[in-house]
Amino acid sequence: MKKVAVWRVFRVGVVVFSGLSAAFSPVQPYIQVDISWVGVVLSAMLIPLLFLFAALLMSVFRGNKLDVQKLEWSRNPFDFSHPEHFWHLGAFVMLVSGVVLLARSLFQHGQVFPGTAMPVAFSLGLLVLLHVLAAASGRTVRE
Repeated sequence: MKKVAVWRVFRVGVVVFSGLSAAFSPVQPYIQVDISWVGVVLSAMLIPLLFLFAALLMSVFRGNKLDVQKLEWSRNPFDFSHPEHFWHLGAFVMLVSGVVLLARSLFQHGQVFPGTAMPVAFSLGLLVLLHVLAAASGRTVRE
């Protein structure tokens, strides 16, 4: 009998749950925020830079070099000695829920609003950052 990876099942369950919850949440927020497409693009570029700064700051305070492990779905996302696993899971949760919200916005309103595109931009920027960190650390990344 093949051993089931507990963390892989947990991660897939969390991602599926976030997609299902986004399918039943309102497309339009209760509070309207004026955000343009420039803000969406800036968030895709600037927010990952903040995560990079936080990762470098953590490596300075921990007194060792930045050691990014290989990103796999079978790793424990709550092992905070390697926070990239938590960020990896969080990026996929935001990506799936954002894509579901984008699809719902497109089907219900016939257009995509910048506010509904923000989670997708944020998560794609975070995934790119994780790939860059893994490449700089000399590791390969497996999705």
